[in-house]
Amino acid sequence: MSSKVEKTSQKKSEESTLYVININHQEFHLADLGKRYLAQFYDGLVHIVIIILFAFLSSVAGTMSNTILWIGFILAILYLLFADGMPNGQSIGKILVGTKTINSKTGRPSTYLQSLVRNLTYILSFIDYFFIFSGKRQRLGDLLASTYVVYCYDEPLSFIQKFFTKRREKREEEYKRQQSLNGKDIILSWTKTLVNAIVVVMIVNGILIASFKVPTGSMESTVMAGDFVFVNRFIFRPSSPQVIPFINKPIPYFSLPGWRKPEKGDIIVFIFPGNRDEVQSQNFEYYLKRCVAVAGDKLHIKNDSIFVNGSYISLPEHAQFDNSQNIPEDYDKIRTFPPGRGFTRSNYGPIRIPKQGDVIPLTPENYREWETFIRREGHNVGFNGSSLLIDGSPASSYTVQRDYVFGMGDNRYNSLDSRYWGFIPEEDVIGTPMIVYWSWKNRDQYDNEASIGYSMQNIRWTRIGTIIR
Repeated sequence: MSSKVEKTSQKKSEESTLYVININHQEFHLADLGKRYLAQFYDGLVHIVIIILFAFLSSVAGTMSNTILWIGFILAILYLLFADGMPNGQSIGKILVGTKTINSKTGRPSTYLQSLVRNLTYILSFIDYFFIFSGKRQRLGDLLASTYVVYCYDEPLSFIQKFFTKRREKREEEYKRQQSLNGKDIILSWTKTLVNAIVVVMIVNGILIASFKVPTGSMESTVMAGDFVFVNRFIFRPSSPQVIPFINKPIPYFSLPGWRKPEKGDIIVFIFPGNRDEVQSQNFEYYLKRCVAVAGDKLHIKNDSIFVNGSYISLPEHAQFDNSQNIPEDYDKIRTFPPGRGFTRSNYGPIRIPKQGDVIPLTPENYREWETFIRREGHNVGFNGSSLLIDGSPASSYTVQRDYVFGMGDNRYNSLDSRYWGFIPEEDVIGTPMIVYWSWKNRDQYDNEASIGYSMQNIRWTRIGTIIR
């Protein structure tokens, strides 16, 4: 037994010696693989955060949006390439895990040039990492740049490390405290933690960035069914939480002033107002379309060409006309909004997008066109055979109370949008999508809801990271 213990002890001693190096009479301990991978994971998150931040800024920047987006991409790439040349040879990821990159000849922190050389080899992927299993734990990039990744044992903790150290100590104290709790106290503690987490997520989703899953192909190929996107909530109308997570139950909410109003060409996420003849949608849902006209605009679609205020609006870059659903024109006329006007998806209008203060003349002939619209603004509408009644009083006109926008899908022949269910209240536009963070097929080959297994086999890797325009 003692012999086994001695052998085990000797083996550990040899391993510890193997991963200690001496440079200019100074001893360094090589970082283990777990720490190195964790640091790279953190740096990858920093890279993603930079892109999301600049995508967020570009979505509110108007004419400078493309420039800001390119700046974000460049900064994200520069960070990955030069992060190990930051003070003390520490990227943010290395600061968090307590490691640093040093010059293998001098022991001094790595330079920006060494950082560039060692990080360029990431493009070689597995070939690069094959070298990391050597005795000195140097991947190919380390060998070319003459660097090591070592622990920071004898150096004072940075502010970030102190913060995470205190957090870890608090978690350890909380863990010890929970060990002494009875079953009832444990349940209460977990419930409190869960509720707090849900509240934080709901607030962030309402004010800054929300996640949205694209359910249909109405915006293809700009946005694909099965895309998961981050939505900028701050730009148009940040608000308190609108729904209870998981059960999708709407709750009362209040809105805050946004950065700007929706404009023609914006892709918008909004609360679905309901089908053409519904005062309110049966289910609380968010939809995603492109804003083609705003309050006060005159919209006219002629043979699939859109004209706003008499000016031709060019087709978005990835828009398409998928005519796989060949809908008879006579059938289309009875489905479109407003009822009775005989519009079709290809020839629609002219129609004015309602603006607050607009006065709409009402007659027995156009009563049905505006009945649901007026009801959606919170009024009772009736017709007694000779007179129109609004909230019980005779009326020959109606004054619009809100501003509206008109939304259409980029998949023009395969989109149920404002042409079919009406105008979108501007106050119900909650944000604009910024970037695709995940994508897979959500329908199988028979156009049924795809299983998780099928979706996992059909991940669209090339869509991930796509900026939405």
